[in-house]
Amino acid sequence: MSFSEVISEILKMRIRDFIESFHDLMPRHRVVKENESVRDLYKHIEEGIEFFVVLSDEGRVTGVVKALDVVYALGRKKGRAFVPFATIASSLRRVKHTIETIDSMVVRDVMNVTPPIISENETIEELVELLENEGEDYAVIVEDELKFKGLITDRTLLEAARKIMTSKKKR
Repeated sequence: MSFSEVISEILKMRIRDFIESFHDLMPRHRVVKENESVRDLYKHIEEGIEFFVVLSDEGRVTGVVKALDVVYALGRKKGRAFVPFATIASSLRRVKHTIETIDSMVVRDVMNVTPPIISENETIEELVELLENEGEDYAVIVEDELKFKGLITDRTLLEAARKIMTSKKKR
């Protein structure tokens, strides 16, 4: 089976089937609440957590914080940092804050309130289209009523194709 044939097969899969088949490739994430301190995220980032999915008390997805956003915010010189400007207008804009200010912020202040979200009942092809349209490298997967199911990144899709190709070569 060629790489293009593998990709074609992956694109036809339902997202829930993809998650079941490739759960070991999913990005490391942690569920958090909007009122948790950004400072509390640091230790999880050190442990390799890539994404923080923000859930309401009812378990619905209300936002996402990428670990890289927090790292970038902490990595600025001269005590200045940038945090995503989490509005519907654009999560790509950045606002200047001191590191001390970031340490006193809560997740609600820095989360992307409009993360790409897709149902587990859709196909991987529809997920790829969503990623292209949103200009993001990840999507939040939900069950009914925005209940969190998982995360898939563009890297997850590539790793799944590699895994299939490797298993085919061993046969």
